[in-house]
Amino acid sequence: MKQVVLITDRFPYSSGEEFIEPELLYFGSIKYIISKTNQDTTKRELPKGIKHYNLPKTPRSLAFIFALTRLEFWTELIELIKTKRMNKSVFSQLYNFVGRPIMDVRAITNYLMNEGVKKTDNLVFYSYWCLTQAYRAVLLKKSFMNATAVSRTHGGDLFEDRRKNHYLPLRRYIFNHLDALYPCSLYGVHYIQKQYKYQPKILAVKRLGTNDYGYKIINNERNFRIISCSDIIPLKRVKLIVLALSMLSFTYEWFHFGDGVLRGEVESLASQKNVNYNFKGMVLHDELITWYRTNDCHLFINVSESEGVPVSIMEALSFAIPVIASDVGGSGEIVKNGYNGLLLEKDFVPEQLAEMITMFYHMEEKEYRVYQQAARDIWDKYCAAHKVYPAYEREVLSLERT
Repeated sequence: MKQVVLITDRFPYSSGEEFIEPELLYFGSIKYIISKTNQDTTKRELPKGIKHYNLPKTPRSLAFIFALTRLEFWTELIELIKTKRMNKSVFSQLYNFVGRPIMDVRAITNYLMNEGVKKTDNLVFYSYWCLTQAYRAVLLKKSFMNATAVSRTHGGDLFEDRRKNHYLPLRRYIFNHLDALYPCSLYGVHYIQKQYKYQPKILAVKRLGTNDYGYKIINNERNFRIISCSDIIPLKRVKLIVLALSMLSFTYEWFHFGDGVLRGEVESLASQKNVNYNFKGMVLHDELITWYRTNDCHLFINVSESEGVPVSIMEALSFAIPVIASDVGGSGEIVKNGYNGLLLEKDFVPEQLAEMITMFYHMEEKEYRVYQQAARDIWDKYCAAHKVYPAYEREVLSLERT
């Protein structure tokens, strides 16, 4: 039986990667998790049989020195110069991207061997993000003769326009050395096919999923309650929700889960516009699910400028909550316009969102129930953890080394 080494960013510490937890319950071959974060933050409890290793920090000076030893660094540097993309900031991105994982790979190798793993064992180095984690995975594959390397990719680790300098280092090198790359959306697959002349050996959609927390029948006679859940950062455009809500002429409640650098500004705007808001801040995932279970939620809103496939939308659908979402990334793959929700154009104006909210508010109960059932059906078809993760594990374990 192959053992899987999951390489991620912060998990199981801190917040931001809560969506990894459901996968661990079904992906039984994951034996080790490698991450790099501040150990002072809260650590989640891991399923029995999974061990965690927290990587040591790599000094910046050493990162530069180690980058200079790698052929892929020089190959990428020459390509950047040829295409006139090189500047001081891009150079810094590149050498940190290459140099820091070199020491990390040595540390991971020593850790695994101290745990009894042999260089001849059947291993899968599974990167959760197609960034430095994927680079670590392909480097580790070279050190273990029977290993494979695979990676997921989502949004910020996939779309170059979301990155600093619109640059993602080592795309060609990583694509050439991974055994498979799995975007979480069909949109992501098409983006890679269109964006790059070079392609991964295997490129296929592998969706994330959420647990089944139970179909909730909403009491339509109570106050109309609107939910949103995201970081409060420019990318998520929470301000547009505020502006749309300020145009409504009926009674509603708006609850937002999440925090971020724009919270004060958005909260101030909501007060100025007399919006009925309740900012819950950053809460533990279990608290969020409990809140969903104990409160009637009539409508979920996500108006991001860019997305992969939002787990927050998946969770709302699992509770049979219709969704209004901006038609970006893979959101339109789980929000079907006029079926389980409504889609906004990427560059919508607040009046359009206000009209859609008003439509749901005035909707006849029979029609609303159809939207509810459709929300649950889409979740069951595309997002049910007990379906998507076992199938994904079978495919990952069946891959042969290339």
